[in-house]
Amino acid sequence: MHMNRGEILAVIGPNGAGKTSLFNSLTGVYEPQEGQIDFTNRNGRTIAVIGKKTHRIARAGVSRTFQASRVFSALTVFENVKIGAEDHGGIGVVGAILRGPATRRGEHASDQLTLELLDFVGLRKDANLIASASPTADVDAWRSRGPSPPIPTSSCWTNRRPARTRRRNSSWPR
Repeated sequence: MHMNRGEILAVIGPNGAGKTSLFNSLTGVYEPQEGQIDFTNRNGRTIAVIGKKTHRIARAGVSRTFQASRVFSALTVFENVKIGAEDHGGIGVVGAILRGPATRRGEHASDQLTLELLDFVGLRKDANLIASASPTADVDAWRSRGPSPPIPTSSCWTNRRPARTRRRNSSWPR
């Protein structure tokens, strides 16, 4: 299987076909008995996924969501997606309390990434809506993309796909 940057692919099959096992292998939860899984990050560096810790794979750019999708219903769509875009690496408790320059730069970077993700899925117009009030926001899959993961994986896609995907693929089941 090969996936190009910017593509959205679906893995479809009956129960027991191995869809979740595939996603678990891609994200380092399972270690396959044979074969290889390589990922080329945004810098063009190819990384062998097999044998890496899950947090290292996520940091490199591969993450996932789970079938039981939960949004924080009292937060906005923007805040829900931003949860995944936050990169807390190296700030620490003191940095978080004092909100120094590094903390502010990280905050700005996660705001920018959040807006890019919302633009990508056509939800920027819903950014300030409370997530439970947004008719189109299935933000859990997009929350998984931060702080840098360009490949969100999910073992379950619902009928609440991003609006621009729904329009182009009207033959998808509802």
